[in-house]
Amino acid sequence: MGNVTAKVAPSSTDTNIKELHRLSKYYFNREKQETQLITKAMIEDKTAHARIHAENATHHKRAAEFYLRMALQMEALAAQRPRRIRA
Repeated sequence: MGNVTAKVAPSSTDTNIKELHRLSKYYFNREKQETQLITKAMIEDKTAHARIHAENATHHKRAAEFYLRMALQMEALAAQRPRRIRA
C-alpha cells in the first residue's frame, strides 16, 4: 500500500477569506487609478472632474479597508475554532 494522507476539505470560510483579500486588493488598485485620474484632471484644469474622481477614490479606499477588516475578523474567528480533518 502507498502512503495515505488525510485530506483537508477546504472550508467555505477559507474561500471567503481569500475572496475578501482579493476584493480588498482590487479596491486598493482602483483607488490608485482614481488618484491618478485626479492629478490628470487637475493638470487639465477640470476641477469638477477631479472632485468626482476624489469622491470615487475615497469610496474605493473605504471599501478596500472594509473588505480587509472583514477578512482579518474572519481569520481571527477561524483561528479560534478547532480545525476538522475530513477524509
